[in-house]
Amino acid sequence: MDHEPSVADLNEQVRGGLAKSFIEDAVIGQYRQLVRWQHITGQSAQIDSGYLGQHLVSLVSGIPGRGRGSRGKGADLADGSEIKIASTLGGVDKPRWNNKLDTSSAVETYLSNPAIYFGLFDTLEKGEEFPVRVRV
Repeated sequence: MDHEPSVADLNEQVRGGLAKSFIEDAVIGQYRQLVRWQHITGQSAQIDSGYLGQHLVSLVSGIPGRGRGSRGKGADLADGSEIKIASTLGGVDKPRWNNKLDTSSAVETYLSNPAIYFGLFDTLEKGEEFPVRVRV
């Protein structure tokens, strides 16, 4: 059986190109579709940025996720790193990274991750639908 390539097998230049394609296809493409529908349905164009961000951070960092079907609590990347993503695309709220850091031991545990990646999907101007900006 052939080995499927992983982000860990790709060089930074290839990962960068793939990250750009991913943003265009999965993030902006999905958001464009939702914006068209929101004008008809009156519903939000908000996308589930958490899972999209995990794909993007793996491409940017070169560290794969924990595997197909991995969900829920725990590390987001195979090396134990944490990913926090926020989005204001199609939303009216301020971006926030949900963290339960209410004790000093919780903060210490959080900061003991090998890395913590923060990502934000937003627009250049509040209230505008485009252009989309993506930062990690």
